Amino acid sequence: MPDENDEQNNSWSKLREDDTPLIYMCATMWHESEVEMVQILKSIFRQDYDQCARKHVQLGLGIEDPDYYEFEAHIFFDDAFESQKDINGTYKVNSYVKQLISSVETAARSVAGISKAIVRTNTPYGGRLEWRLPGENKLIAHLKDKTKIRHRKRWSQVMYMYYFLAHKLAKKRKVAENTFLLALDGDVDFQPKAVQLLVDRMRKNPNLGAACGRIHPIGTGPMVWYQQFEYAVSHWLQKAAENIMGCVLCSPGCFSLFRGSALMDDNVMAKYTTLPTEPRHYVQYDQGEDRWLCTLLLQQGYKVEYVAASDALTYAPEGFYEFYNQRRRWSPSTMANIIDLLMDWRNVTQKNEDITKIYILYQMFLMICSILTPGTIFLMILGAISMAFPTIPPFAGMLVNLIPVSGMIILCFVAKPNIQLAYAAVVSIFYSLLMMVVLVGILLEAVTAGLCSVTTLFLLFVVGVFFISAVLHPQEFYCVLHGFLYFLSIPSMSMLLMIYSLGNLHVISWGTRDTKKTAPQLETNDRMPSRSPSFLKSFGFNGDEESEYLFTCGKFIR
Repeated sequence: MPDENDEQNNSWSKLREDDTPLIYMCATMWHESEVEMVQILKSIFRQDYDQCARKHVQLGLGIEDPDYYEFEAHIFFDDAFESQKDINGTYKVNSYVKQLISSVETAARSVAGISKAIVRTNTPYGGRLEWRLPGENKLIAHLKDKTKIRHRKRWSQVMYMYYFLAHKLAKKRKVAENTFLLALDGDVDFQPKAVQLLVDRMRKNPNLGAACGRIHPIGTGPMVWYQQFEYAVSHWLQKAAENIMGCVLCSPGCFSLFRGSALMDDNVMAKYTTLPTEPRHYVQYDQGEDRWLCTLLLQQGYKVEYVAASDALTYAPEGFYEFYNQRRRWSPSTMANIIDLLMDWRNVTQKNEDITKIYILYQMFLMICSILTPGTIFLMILGAISMAFPTIPPFAGMLVNLIPVSGMIILCFVAKPNIQLAYAAVVSIFYSLLMMVVLVGILLEAVTAGLCSVTTLFLLFVVGVFFISAVLHPQEFYCVLHGFLYFLSIPSMSMLLMIYSLGNLHVISWGTRDTKKTAPQLETNDRMPSRSPSFLKSFGFNGDEESEYLFTCGKFIR
């Protein structure tokens, strides 16, 4: 726990009032690459510059700034020490912590031009590194020793909730209402304006427990292109619909703002510390911690909103295996949390005025569609086989389709995950080829049958929805071009992925960044080269914040 002097220093400010927003930026890190670390550190340095400018405008010029805020940046580093002691009998920090220290220097030179000394402190949970930023704000890295404190992302979130809220704000309700936790991933990139938009939304509605921004996946390769279309459509349509009809069900932990007083409420922060004791708990609590936290807020009557103008970038999985493992966590946890919310619909509709019975029916309808989707895709593939090979009878076509599906199910019981993933990758290629046949068949039928046919009207409706959505979001219009890749991936992502997820419910590993592999390093000029799409500049991101990843033929084939 921090000492009294540290607490006084954190709370003291000439401009600090009870209603002044205080933002604790809390990032979780584990095995991020140097590129990813520098990306989030640059965002923190930009925030420091913005806050410092606002402070000096008021102190130096006497001009009141209604958007003035104060902030501290904290990084919670999981598994930060080597597993073996050195010759002196002490544990040393691992290579990722050393990489963080050098990344702070790189980000400081790139953004602020100044780097100040580190203060090292031993703590009961491991250690702490503290930097004083150029704007006199603090950047603190909490190094967690997994032998002394629980690791994983949820427990890092629990740690900073109790660190900043329960310890410091237990008796200060008004201060807690204007204290916000900005949850960040270790590779996110954002601008101060994006944070300000989230704070503004919070200050307009005191019942708002969390607000999330628009997430843009970056990187290169077909898997990233797929996710760019997926993220765009989910934000354009699903999140926007949830925001208007009721509440957003998930405020992602990579870039979301939480109200301190809401997290301190009954059955939120205390329940979030529940240890998993049943199989369902491991799925709902540890595999989908962000969605579960939002479920707890909704059940307590708080609203969760989506702020479309608040943009943030994050690196997306570029490989098929990593993507499947990420969704292996997300899919079951999403279903578990929605079922929890639907089962508690009486309490939720009574406590939360923004969630109506109609909205519950809407979510129930989506849930039923999700359950029926794998079977629907199976029948669609059967129809594609009949369309492409009319000489094959329907029963034989069903057997042909059952072979790869049955193989996936059997491998989930008898084979290791890597073999399952390799099999899914190979089958996905054949399904993609089959989907090309489906697309050609649909187009031929639409041309042959004319404008008034059911097939033509359905095709025009689906294409029209996506096209109009893209037109309404011109800065992201390019995302709709990846819809063809999304269409080819439907059998893999809607059927094989679901089988893989359900067949590996017992796997509780994180799935991403599990291997300690050296990631791409920065170039010697300490500046990330401009290789990502120019559209990012329209969101306020300059060239030195863009993607480092290269497109290669080998990466494309993988």
